Amino acid sequence: MPLFRQLFLPILLLFTGMLAVAAPQPQDESTSNEITAQKELLIGVPRGGYLPFIYQLPNQRYAGPLKELASRIAAEMCVSLRYIPYNSYVDAQIALQGGQIDALIGVERNALELKGINPIGSIGSYARSILMHTPDQRLTLEQARKLRWVCIRGFGSCNELDRLGISDVTELESRNEATYMVKLGAVDAYLDLEPIVSLKMERMPASMGVVAPGWLSGSTLTMATSPRQPELSERLWQAYQRIPVADSRLRLHQKNERANAGLLLEPDEANWLKQRNKVIKFAVAPGFAGISEIDDEGELHGYTADLMKLLSLRSGIRFELVSTNTWQESLKLLKEHKVDLIPLMTPLKDRQSFASFTSSYLKFDSYVVARHGARPLKSLVELKGRLIGGVTGSYEASLIHALGANIIEVGKDADLLTLLDTGRAEYVLLTMTNLGQQAMKGFNDKYQVVLSSPEFSVPISMAVDNAQPELLHIMDKLLLTITDEEWQLLERRWLNVSVNIESDYTLIYKWLAIGGGRLARQRFVGDVLGSQFTSPDCAAENRRGQAE
Repeated sequence: MPLFRQLFLPILLLFTGMLAVAAPQPQDESTSNEITAQKELLIGVPRGGYLPFIYQLPNQRYAGPLKELASRIAAEMCVSLRYIPYNSYVDAQIALQGGQIDALIGVERNALELKGINPIGSIGSYARSILMHTPDQRLTLEQARKLRWVCIRGFGSCNELDRLGISDVTELESRNEATYMVKLGAVDAYLDLEPIVSLKMERMPASMGVVAPGWLSGSTLTMATSPRQPELSERLWQAYQRIPVADSRLRLHQKNERANAGLLLEPDEANWLKQRNKVIKFAVAPGFAGISEIDDEGELHGYTADLMKLLSLRSGIRFELVSTNTWQESLKLLKEHKVDLIPLMTPLKDRQSFASFTSSYLKFDSYVVARHGARPLKSLVELKGRLIGGVTGSYEASLIHALGANIIEVGKDADLLTLLDTGRAEYVLLTMTNLGQQAMKGFNDKYQVVLSSPEFSVPISMAVDNAQPELLHIMDKLLLTITDEEWQLLERRWLNVSVNIESDYTLIYKWLAIGGGRLARQRFVGDVLGSQFTSPDCAAENRRGQAE
């Protein structure tokens, strides 16, 4: 083969900016006798839906951004999805409380009035606005208390009017009826979520108008489940955690959609921030390659640094790093309430005793690494009883314990490969970013990846001090303000690492390590495409369900 043809592929891949290390071809595992009977996820919804979030089709099916999200959650749970219509969300809550349905997806948090209903996560935050028969852009709260109002039963706007001390309120179950009453002048104003009101205004006379006074608070959409079904609630939450924030954002296809993505805080959240002078302290996993590396001057570099800067620009919140030397120190600070959050953490059950977790916004893959020349592994079973290196207190450490292996602990990721060099461990678990960094240091001369498994792919969330529920809601909302392009740009800069499953491209890997390292240091600017959806492993999900 001519020399040019031998070098063409390495050179081409070099300019894609992708790092690579060698890994064995993964082996297909048998899934016989592991397929369980298909089940349904029953979701309650107001009859007809509520545009632009969800709407009913002529064939009695539903469509819209909320339906897309619910379908993704059901797919992650490996079940089918079915909507059950009710006259209002009040009736749907009663059905949820009685065990007739499994969940509500897209209900306003401040509309959950019945006891025994658990809100889960934050789907999105939206402003409220008013559809008025005679619009007054300078409408004061005092003037509003003298008007005749209409709101939709089971939605948070009725509770918002009550909070504001507005008493002349008619609750309806039909938005068409509400807008018609405003059009006729039978009432003065109709309060609802801004995307809904804007859509209704498109069909109203030009003499009517939309008003958004500053004394109105925003609203948060959430999911809700019943405490009668804790296993289902946990399973739904874990499925939602596996969906990155960029994929779970509701795409309403509005002209002002980007403006609607602003940080909309409830009064208690705004007051909490004010009391803290908008200062939030956080800790990280020090020495986490490409993610959270602290230099000699105490400056943070990597994915986490860029993410926190972006969130600060969006909100005006000042995020202050509390420097630590090990991951254990960072965990201890969070447990002792000395920091408010840790930006990247796997939401394990045993951590819920001291931390609450935001929606997942990232996934990390880890790989089993051995000295060069080791035999490739075919399955996780082969790790039982082996000596495997992991960072103390990390997700990888918990996984090693679960596999029945013997863990050799170190304080930070940078010390893992030393365990292989000294013979203290047979294998170590390295994250994809650590592999990328090691690829630039001659990884393939001494080590090789011997196993890749879906079990090593985990969701990453922000961990917030359990004593600060307001901060959890704030961070959930903040994460949703980051656009698809910004998420992809962060990924491009810091997570552009690929593990090649071939075994004969060692020269290529060295080229890629050098070129990719240079590209990773480029400026944090540019436009990128949205993220892609990866189908879940339903057989693995069923195995997890049986194990629990």
